[in-house]
Amino acid sequence: MSDSEQVSDAHRVSDAVAFIVPDPAGTPSGGHTYNDRILRGWEAAGHPSRVVTVAGSWPHPDEAARAALAEALHAHPVTLVDGLIGACCPQQIQDAVTAGHRVVLLVHLPLADETGLRPNQARDLEGLERWAAHSASAVLATSKTAAADLQRRHDLPHVAAVPPGAQAGPIAPGSLAETGVPRIGVLASVTPRKNQSGLVEALALLAHRDWTAEFVGPQPDAAYADAVRRRIADLGLGDRISLPGVLDAECLEGRWAGIDLMVLPSLHETFGLVVTEALAHGIPAVVSRGTGAVEALTGTPCAGGDPVDPPGAVVDPRSTPEMAAVLGAWLDDAAVRTAWRDRALARRDALRPWSEPAEELWALIMGEPSGDRR
Repeated sequence: MSDSEQVSDAHRVSDAVAFIVPDPAGTPSGGHTYNDRILRGWEAAGHPSRVVTVAGSWPHPDEAARAALAEALHAHPVTLVDGLIGACCPQQIQDAVTAGHRVVLLVHLPLADETGLRPNQARDLEGLERWAAHSASAVLATSKTAAADLQRRHDLPHVAAVPPGAQAGPIAPGSLAETGVPRIGVLASVTPRKNQSGLVEALALLAHRDWTAEFVGPQPDAAYADAVRRRIADLGLGDRISLPGVLDAECLEGRWAGIDLMVLPSLHETFGLVVTEALAHGIPAVVSRGTGAVEALTGTPCAGGDPVDPPGAVVDPRSTPEMAAVLGAWLDDAAVRTAWRDRALARRDALRPWSEPAEELWALIMGEPSGDRR
């Protein structure tokens, strides 16, 4: 649904569920991809819905942005609000619910979990999100791991989880078989939370082995991206690690074909959609322990110890030696590479289509029974 005010001809605008989202501004992210896939699923199923884009410096909106959100909330009896917008505007949500509207909050990432925030900023955002969560008609998260976290941190009686789907792609042949040099892919915004700098340090310990790496994604934090480049240069890895920025869909699909291993070393991650995208191409992944990316990797929330026989591995993103040791074992041992690849192919076959979370989300928004979902 490309038109931000499109609505099915069979329904009046006021009858459509509004999905209120931030302006993507041409910057890809897991949250934007999730929202887009859900909207496509609703459209394919014939659910009366429309996407309403509200511009603003989220999560730090000015009064004009708050007013625009309030207007959108009051224009529809039922709305789903992206957490980047809704979690920082609790008064607007509270007013709409008090007026008799159903407002459902979809949290992709808790606002206070973004890195780079000053303590007072994180504290203020946490308080606003808590108020918004308690004011909303319902709260949803994009993984069971994230739902449990939100329920604990905001003392909520219930948070439902609607994990993403996946679209199976062609199985990636990788680079190792063709060139003899394995290729590591990192598809994520180049930001402190995604922790590319930590991965650079780990790869530096493996400089005596053959590998190349590519950090694909937007670079919204120019200072951090420049610091990563400088560190790569200082370590003499400039000819082995590249940062090409954002790639279009066709070019990105070509990149998938050449990746042998996906690494997502995030410090915080509610799910990690790029992990399931890698698995959809039969590519194993290394993800951060204790994050929702473990759920993306295995299909099961992390609970206690590391998963048994995952399609890849789980590491401490703050431990350079551990990351290096895990990546080194994969580089050195053909049996490890084969086992990870076989498990990734098996996980690929178990990934659910996007139509399933679209239907789950619709039922929850409409207040229908949601089965055993959290």
